[in-house]
Amino acid sequence: DKRRAHDSLTGPTLATDSTSGETRLRHHIGPDGYYRGRQIIKPDDDTEEET
Repeated sequence: DKRRAHDSLTGPTLATDSTSGETRLRHHIGPDGYYRGRQIIKPDDDTEEET
């Protein structure tokens, strides 16, 4: 059907974090609190899961 030619699925846009090297969503703060090479949020030490 020609009218549905533009309705294809696309995957999420991912970026590699420059400080930790982890893959994350673009325009999101990484788990370590860094965004665009600057620390925005200081991570809490007590929020880590204990197993």
